[in-house]
Amino acid sequence: MRRLPSVLLIALITCVLFMGGSPTAASPSFQTSQTFHDDTLGVTFQYPAGWQVQTQAATQTLIVSSAEDQKALTNGQAPTGLIFSLTFSTFRQVGADQVGDFSARLQKITGSTDSLPHAARIGGADGLSIDLTDTTAGIAGRSAMLSIGLRRVAVVRGVAVISVWAHDAQAQYDALISTLSFTPPANAASEDHIGRALWQVSDPKFGTFADIGATADGSSVLVTDSKNGVWTLGANGTLSGLKAYDGIGAYGSIALFRDGTRYIADPVNHAVWVIQANGIVKKLLGGTVGNTRGTFGATSPRVFSFGYSNTLNILDNTDKGTRIQVYGRGGDILTSWDIDPVEDGALATDPNGYVYVVGKNLAGVLKIAANGKVMAKDLGKSALAGTTPLAIEVDRFGNLYIATADSGVIKLDASGALQGIIGEPYDETAPPKAGQIGKPVALALAQDGNILYIADAGKYPQVVAMALNGNAAINVTAGTKAMGSISYGQAVNGQITPEAFVNIYTFDGKAGDLVTITMRAADGSSLDPFVDLIASDGTRVAVNDDAPPTLGLGKGDAQITSFKLPYKGTYTIRATRFGRETTNGTGSYTLTLDNK
Repeated sequence: MRRLPSVLLIALITCVLFMGGSPTAASPSFQTSQTFHDDTLGVTFQYPAGWQVQTQAATQTLIVSSAEDQKALTNGQAPTGLIFSLTFSTFRQVGADQVGDFSARLQKITGSTDSLPHAARIGGADGLSIDLTDTTAGIAGRSAMLSIGLRRVAVVRGVAVISVWAHDAQAQYDALISTLSFTPPANAASEDHIGRALWQVSDPKFGTFADIGATADGSSVLVTDSKNGVWTLGANGTLSGLKAYDGIGAYGSIALFRDGTRYIADPVNHAVWVIQANGIVKKLLGGTVGNTRGTFGATSPRVFSFGYSNTLNILDNTDKGTRIQVYGRGGDILTSWDIDPVEDGALATDPNGYVYVVGKNLAGVLKIAANGKVMAKDLGKSALAGTTPLAIEVDRFGNLYIATADSGVIKLDASGALQGIIGEPYDETAPPKAGQIGKPVALALAQDGNILYIADAGKYPQVVAMALNGNAAINVTAGTKAMGSISYGQAVNGQITPEAFVNIYTFDGKAGDLVTITMRAADGSSLDPFVDLIASDGTRVAVNDDAPPTLGLGKGDAQITSFKLPYKGTYTIRATRFGRETTNGTGSYTLTLDNK
């Protein structure tokens, strides 16, 4: 077997890396076949016996190959057959609004800028296809981008060395795609809604929210209103009403069980109440202020979570410090753990019994094992620097969702690494647009983990449902373009595009400088400007979406007006659009920085 030229090796790897997986190859034989079917992805196809399907779950990618050619490519040798790959995405993620928009995207990913895509229909789905022959790299192939329903996109690719493509790899590709069929993925809503607000509900009667929970059957969302009772909303965002219960003095954390039982923390009576499915209310535990086990501090219990073996973990602040008291579901005290003092704390528990605590005085997330041993004190420290955490939730994979007062809902993986941001914080000068959140004090995940419910207790109280995917959020660096420096008194022109929708500018400022930053959309643009100011430590210090009409700007233009810089340093202006990755507005703008 001959050695693979380095330029061809790079080209083949690039073709597959677009799919998010490792490169593999295929051996030529399609006389007998086997069937691949995946309900989660919603795809079925046949492929030659002896070939393998490699799955890259995180990127929703499948690569069909033979073990022999995979080994050959790894060793820098030419494969003898076809590399076939299939990736699932969405219109939003590929930067398209309609099938016609696939043309430029296909040319970009294949490098075939001189070739024009042609209409294609594969597996009952319409789209565009483009052929590639690169004599310099020595490869040939075909790529197709298809609209497969629910605003989902399938990218189908076949590539081989030129001689193999002409001999039989093209026929193998055609045989494979002739067996493709697409169906809606199991238990999935439109994936084009990932990271977007599915609905938001506000009501002038809303008070101060404390917690939120979702029923196990997915039919309802319950929100505790600290003084008024429990609001019930349908899972589609319809408001059913408010109910108060005799005996409960205040409404804090709420937990829901499959059988319909509800548990509510009451910091006024220093107790936890249980509301049975038949509506009967009784005090489960507590009732006394003190420092001993089974008693609570003067403002506790306010927050708790159910975890491993249905233990009830309650965050308790007493005059002697902070502790977590652990109870059985029946109300019996099991143990307690003393921890470092926590101010305005919140906690969550994962299925393995680990308890996660956040507070405004903590550097990161405090992680505690089921035996009370502290496993980490500053999980996610770098991602949470400069933020004020208000609530925390954890999914079955150990991913953490942390609601903050100033940076949206931050998602961390189990190691504490930043995964993305959910929701857009704003300055609350006007009622929120879809996805904007002011003071997210509570979080809850739907049973299937695909929706994050947020209780926002800001100036305009609201309940918001945000769609998630397996990776769950907006990549905060996606679409970002460095535009260089800007000086006081300077106006610069820029453009928001599907590929570069966050433009960043830097300037040096002194403590006490009064800065005004204005972002105006060009006439006729679909752009909804959004501008924020980031200090040198990464903290967002100012933000604006829609400037007040009194400033004489256009509708939707943004302005941070006469903001006093807190200290000397390099500041970053982030010029973007409302919704960043989750919206499609594009167009030109003018950005002005003034010192006045």
